[in-house]
Amino acid sequence: MNVLVTGADSFLGQQLIAALRAAGHGVTALSLSEEPSRFADDPRVIWRAWPSRKDVFAKLLDGCELVLAVDLAEPPSDPDALRDRRLFKLFAAIDATPGIRLVVLGSTEIYAAPKGVAGTLDEDAPLREPSELSASARLTLEVEARLAKSEMNWAMLRAPLILHAENPAALSFVRGILVEDAAAPGRFQPVESRDVIAALTAVARADTTKCMALNVAAPVAFSDRVLDQELGRLARILTNEAEAHDALRPAHQPTVAVISTEALTDQTGFKPRHPIWPALSQTVQAVIRELGAEGLLEALPRKSGFVSRALELGETPLAGKVVVITGATRGVGRATTLLLGRLGATVAAVDSNARSGKALMQEVETGFNGVAGTFLEADLSSLEALRDVAMDLSARHPKIDILIHSEDRRFNTRRETEEGLEMTVALHHIAPFLLSNLLAAPLQAADAARVVMVSSDEHRDATGAIAEEGAFQGTDAYAEAKFQNLQASYVMAQLLEDSSVTVNAINPGEARPEAAGDGEIPDQPQQRATSVKESAMAIVTLASAPDFAGKTGLYLEMETIASSAPRTYDEDAAWQVWEDAARLTGLSAVQQNA
Repeated sequence: MNVLVTGADSFLGQQLIAALRAAGHGVTALSLSEEPSRFADDPRVIWRAWPSRKDVFAKLLDGCELVLAVDLAEPPSDPDALRDRRLFKLFAAIDATPGIRLVVLGSTEIYAAPKGVAGTLDEDAPLREPSELSASARLTLEVEARLAKSEMNWAMLRAPLILHAENPAALSFVRGILVEDAAAPGRFQPVESRDVIAALTAVARADTTKCMALNVAAPVAFSDRVLDQELGRLARILTNEAEAHDALRPAHQPTVAVISTEALTDQTGFKPRHPIWPALSQTVQAVIRELGAEGLLEALPRKSGFVSRALELGETPLAGKVVVITGATRGVGRATTLLLGRLGATVAAVDSNARSGKALMQEVETGFNGVAGTFLEADLSSLEALRDVAMDLSARHPKIDILIHSEDRRFNTRRETEEGLEMTVALHHIAPFLLSNLLAAPLQAADAARVVMVSSDEHRDATGAIAEEGAFQGTDAYAEAKFQNLQASYVMAQLLEDSSVTVNAINPGEARPEAAGDGEIPDQPQQRATSVKESAMAIVTLASAPDFAGKTGLYLEMETIASSAPRTYDEDAAWQVWEDAARLTGLSAVQQNA
């Protein structure tokens, strides 16, 4: 399809051209400025200055099937010039040329304020008087009035504030609240720029939208109080003044939507899907850069965490990285898997619950920044299953960048595996030991792989023995398993110290399993000192942050380097644990970290 894009030099116009180009369409771009370098070598994009003669407009439209006019996304300082000299002349040429579809981007600013706190604005809501509007909003009314009188196949998409770090209107909005103490709107319902692009193309494809005006906006609104709080939190993170409580965004309660988008969904099937917070964060970051360039903001030492900054800016520091995580379908493991996907990782999740695993990977793939991953069903207590899953992982991924052992099940009765091992020790010590050794080759093939053992402060309660059935205590078995896992971790770090692989352990707080199966110790929320999300952020920080690059043999309490129980540093005892595990698993000397 050949598409004419007006307003091509705006932030939205350039996004739109890139999307059309990726879809294989030919694009003629009308602009007030020179062609950006990003399109200079693409033969599918023809960059043209706005013509002034009527016959030139007609030539531009020759062979064109669709016109997307997004001039109002970033209107010029003199909207009258746009109306008189360009846009309306183009409309006249389209009106005289059959077979062209026209989609125009307008503004929801033209709506009158809704009645009552819960009032919403739909396509038929009353409009404001032109005298009450900005010059660019008045142009929206004029354009729509002109279209209504024409014979064109047209549609208008009305949008509120479009969140994008290059949108002058969004930058001005955020700067006004942060710097100039402007009042936040009573209900905040903007839209992410990618949703505007997708909505424009959806409207262009739908025959049912002929001669219609439709709204696009985020599905929910937020109060001025929520907006003020979130902007303050973002500003603290992005100016490196954040405290611990700023790391996670609070669960904001949405209010009733101001702008209804039901007609857009009914006519095209399209629903906005991009969350507004990452785009808002990127806009705040752009404002902070502006303030710094103007000398109004002093650079401060970094205090906010690597992962929290990446989340707020919508970045994907793990893009292209392969991460294997065990115990992935529950509790901290599940939260960690979702976080890894959000940061762009290709996740291979290993656990025994196939149904939960399938649902988890669907959530990872469809989440913000998520990419397609793999779920591998395996009984982590079975040595045979561990060997099978290691062979499968090695075949799928010649290079593994991160291996996280996050299994956290515990049991209130003594159980034994098919090989006769106590179940808790098998899951928390033997499984990480064996799987790490069997995956040594793909780990060492990566540039700088990291192995992360999810430990627990309960290792300090280990007594050195696990009682038989009559006196068995699940908490004792768990402490002993985590203790032995730490000992083996320190030996593994020592064995690999001359390689590119680091091995570290972390206590991610007191977040215990979310659910319990038959015979498992149930969750006790009242004992949870940290949320699973906070625990997941600590784990992913150790697995990915530059601060821990090249560091090995560490024990962390959340994101702080600490010391494990003194007995875990007894090298002779640790080597004995290592040798016992090698004998139990049948791992030869050649196989150990080959």
